Amino acid sequence: MNTSGNKKLTLLATCLGFVVVLLDVSVVNVALESFKAEFATNVLQLQWIVNAYTLLFASLLLTAGALGDRFGHKKVFLLGYAVFTLASLGCGLAHTLPMLIGFRSLQGIGAALLVPTSLALVRIAYEIPAERNKAIALWAGVAGIALAAGPVVGGLLIGVFGWRSIFFINLPIGLIGIVLCMVNTPRIAPDHKGGFDLWGQLLALFALANLIYTVIDLGREEGVDLWVIIHALCFVVALIGFVWVELRTARPMVPLSVFNNAAFSLASILGVIVNFVFYGLIFVFSIFLQQVNHYSVINTGLAFLPMTGVLFFGNQLAARWLPKLRERRLLALGLAIALLGVVSLEPFVDGAPYADIAVQMFFIGFGISLTVPTLTAIAVNHVSSDKSGVASAVVNASRQVGGLIGVAIFSLLINVADASQFGHGFARVIVLSSLLLAVGWALTLVLLRKQPLAVKSATLSNAQKP
Repeated sequence: MNTSGNKKLTLLATCLGFVVVLLDVSVVNVALESFKAEFATNVLQLQWIVNAYTLLFASLLLTAGALGDRFGHKKVFLLGYAVFTLASLGCGLAHTLPMLIGFRSLQGIGAALLVPTSLALVRIAYEIPAERNKAIALWAGVAGIALAAGPVVGGLLIGVFGWRSIFFINLPIGLIGIVLCMVNTPRIAPDHKGGFDLWGQLLALFALANLIYTVIDLGREEGVDLWVIIHALCFVVALIGFVWVELRTARPMVPLSVFNNAAFSLASILGVIVNFVFYGLIFVFSIFLQQVNHYSVINTGLAFLPMTGVLFFGNQLAARWLPKLRERRLLALGLAIALLGVVSLEPFVDGAPYADIAVQMFFIGFGISLTVPTLTAIAVNHVSSDKSGVASAVVNASRQVGGLIGVAIFSLLINVADASQFGHGFARVIVLSSLLLAVGWALTLVLLRKQPLAVKSATLSNAQKP
């Protein structure tokens, strides 16, 4: 029997799992300069500390949900916690850059196992729809808090205890979460007959990895060489192979038929654009604040509050406005606000007092926070009900892929050893970000001309943070 106390402890365990996953998305950016000093490396290598995590997280996210269905969400959730916690220990003990990147990859695997199964466990624990919606809203709400707290917590920990502490802090959280889950979470019989798209998963991972390697190789001093061509060709071949497999397998990781819907395709494209810009800019801002403005790591973490602290409140506003406004209007509004924030950064690329860029950071964060729940609403409301779960998962995965590519490309644009040259790269980042947001805004106005005034209340439960 699942008592009220057990349900709350299950919710706590799942929220803790979601928190550590999202903390490690943002907390590492504050430590970039510490990593650079520790391992004597450059920006192109630094970005792998961020992207090794996101690469595995993004590519395994959809498959993790299928694994939970087949082997049991509780088992997969506990496995994710264990992998993530042990990988965090490895990150904290790493004494070379390859070791750190390797353990960050393991963290990404653990994160991918945690997120979809944590939401599934919340749905299982709370059988009454009204209680379930409140629990899912709380589960989603902690995401905004975690993203806002990540840079601040990271800055404080690094400033006091050093960079290794941002990984060691996951150990007690992981152990508490594992115990709570083992003792309180109900066990549901898995569907052992469920299929597993192994080839689709391998091809997706191979395609993403080669795409990122192609971008990195382009940033080398040698320019376009044989390796760039090889990685680019591998990406194209893997992508074609992935599409071929997904069209022919009985249980595809990504049912490509959902892309026949223009609104859903738009949501997926905008998911890539939004996180491309958001996480790419977080990466750039971290280097800008420490390398150009010479902020301490603690002050750098605090400086992100206008951009990340507004995420939670913006998501709540979007949830309230969605039933009253057209999806098209709210999405266009969010993209326009973010675009305004990005464009107005241009005068400050060579360095500026914090007061001059804090407002722009706020606009970027607020605009993005309005788009994410709206994208999830579009994805769920414009496909058949039997595909709403996979539709939400695909849009979420597209956002993770966008963040992965954004960090890779922005690190290429700002790859300079001399801080005095940083402004040139930052200017290119602003131009690219502005173009992408403008394209997204235009697509929204064109492709969402006739949309319903209201959205399903269940949609808001599925909305997740950037």
